[in-house]
Amino acid sequence: MSGVKLVFLKINNGNFDQGFKVNLRIYQAGNSAFLEADGRFPAAPKIPEIYQSWQKKYLRMDWCFRARKGETINDVGKVPEDCSQSSQKLRESIKEWLRKSDDSEFQKIRERLIGELDKKDEIRVFIQTKDELLKKIPWQEWDLFADTYTNSEIVLSPPENTEIPRNVTASRGKFNIKILSILGCSQGIDVQVDQKFLKSLPNTEPLFLPEPRRKQLSDSLWEKNWDILFFAGHSWSDSNSGNLAINSDETLTLLDLKHGLRCAIENGLQLAIFNSCDGLKLAENLADLHIPLVIVMREPVPDRIAQEFLKYFLTAYSSGEPLYLAARKARERLETEGLDKEFPGATWLPIICQNPAVEPPTWQGFLSKTETKFQESFRELKKTWKTENTLTDHSDIIKSVAIHPDGQIFASCSLDQTIKVWNLTTGELLENLTGHSGGVTCVSFSSDGQTLASSSANPDGTIKLWDTQTWQLKRTLKGDDWVVLSVWSIALTSNGKTLVSGHHADSTVKVWNLETGELRHTLRGHVWAVHDVAIAPDGNIMASGSFDSNIKLWNLHTGREIRNLNGPGDGPIGWTRSFFSDNIVYTVSFSPDGQTLASGGAKQPIKLWRLSSGEIKSNLTGHTDDVHAIAFSPDGKYLASGSADRTIRIWDLFTGEPIHTLGHSDTVYCLAFSPDGETLVSGSRDRTIKIWRFST
Repeated sequence: MSGVKLVFLKINNGNFDQGFKVNLRIYQAGNSAFLEADGRFPAAPKIPEIYQSWQKKYLRMDWCFRARKGETINDVGKVPEDCSQSSQKLRESIKEWLRKSDDSEFQKIRERLIGELDKKDEIRVFIQTKDELLKKIPWQEWDLFADTYTNSEIVLSPPENTEIPRNVTASRGKFNIKILSILGCSQGIDVQVDQKFLKSLPNTEPLFLPEPRRKQLSDSLWEKNWDILFFAGHSWSDSNSGNLAINSDETLTLLDLKHGLRCAIENGLQLAIFNSCDGLKLAENLADLHIPLVIVMREPVPDRIAQEFLKYFLTAYSSGEPLYLAARKARERLETEGLDKEFPGATWLPIICQNPAVEPPTWQGFLSKTETKFQESFRELKKTWKTENTLTDHSDIIKSVAIHPDGQIFASCSLDQTIKVWNLTTGELLENLTGHSGGVTCVSFSSDGQTLASSSANPDGTIKLWDTQTWQLKRTLKGDDWVVLSVWSIALTSNGKTLVSGHHADSTVKVWNLETGELRHTLRGHVWAVHDVAIAPDGNIMASGSFDSNIKLWNLHTGREIRNLNGPGDGPIGWTRSFFSDNIVYTVSFSPDGQTLASGGAKQPIKLWRLSSGEIKSNLTGHTDDVHAIAFSPDGKYLASGSADRTIRIWDLFTGEPIHTLGHSDTVYCLAFSPDGETLVSGSRDRTIKIWRFST
């Protein structure tokens, strides 16, 4: 296969009478979002009635369901032909709904999917919705994923991405997979078939609890470590919780077991399989506890379907198939054997419910003595950012911080007109550089670490280059026709030969040759102050963000404008409107791979721009005030942002969600990651610098 693609369809407001608004996001596994689009699912007013008609006939079939113990569902007798016709009508209705050609907003979604997906990809499709009927319908009938992209599986996911648990043990160095197998009340069904099959699985250590008492089950959850939780027996959902008949006279909700389940999840439980009836509430309850994966049946399930699905799924999974494709193959095998004709509609009942922040474990990953990707992600989120030092030597607002490429020292600058150099490990003050006669607005190291550049505001308005071996001033950049202009930002190319600067008064970007100290280009195009500049890793493109709401991309060699991204605001506007519009762009930053530009500004989300097309990939929402600083982690997986709301947020760019929140007592103006990504330095209007360590 060429790769793993993650497709998220977040279904928002709407109904089958009017249609549903939907947000589409597509990720390459392990990377940030590379596509985001809004559209809609079209109206289909007959689907609820068609589903209810099938459901009514299905539940009246004379089968042994693994539903509420003692409940008599079959009160009419066998009506297989009626049920089969209703099942087929529902299938056809879903197919027609999901290929509707006369709805342009829906076709937008289809076309994006077709344009971005490859038949060779392993594709995981996440349906994110709160609508109960949308959770139950057979999405597997969608022609794109049933017939075209056959290495795919459709799963349910919480509407809001959930953070995975933090207090999780690392790899236990075990050889066998630990399965806690609860064999609940078996009135009218045969759970011994499930038990016999689980015993036959290779490299497993199942513990069977036949019709356990509550204390026995609780002790097992608290006192031992498990990889997989399995339940066979009678279950059902009510309005608040999933219910398990654990023995003939005792029923528990998952809320009754939440503390023990949370302990098991924190100790490494990754997968829960409920081979029982009506399990969507079971999945929701476990999602609230942040379990990575749950497999449930969406309606009451016939005993034989439950037995056969379990056998085919675990046979494929334990043989090395990815979890998603193992589930798909199990369903397809049930249909191939004709069980869908014998039990119309029952083969679409199994569904995976997943926390999308977690890579699904492989069978071999369970067995490995080393950490799987899943365990590694748990280990990373077990860590957190902790303040190690708070530095208070500056006497005015901290405007910029920069970490030396060797990761040993960092520099800070302030409106107190000084630059200070610190030991990154101890926080010791090493140097105090003076020479600017205005507030120092920005500092930046060259990639070889030999030069520190600094810029300043009026009345100085100069750029100074400092030798990092001696901390002596090497050069002051000042053109022949120099007019005192506040310099608010600077950036150096990776080869250290070129510097760019953003200016307030004349709204320009200037490009400097650092070998000669000459001004190479003055770039004009903004109509109000340029507040930030950044250079792409390859040194060919630079970006500038302005008070005029615009972000401009420039060819650094020719000085020509390549593209105007129109900033996070409303588009190209004149300076008068911009000044009062709250659409100011305060900060821009390139991702380490040079494919994405992040921007932040006044009263707006952080935007991630795809440089190849100039489109917005995604928005990061969460700050409640202006965003003044952004910084990518060196591996490109995370983004740090600082805001006037006094917080620093660390964003997981895979999920688009904030995973850590830090803070100062006032506006956060600047951020910098260390080269290893394990240290973050922040500076604030509160006149302090904080050194944060990423550790347990």
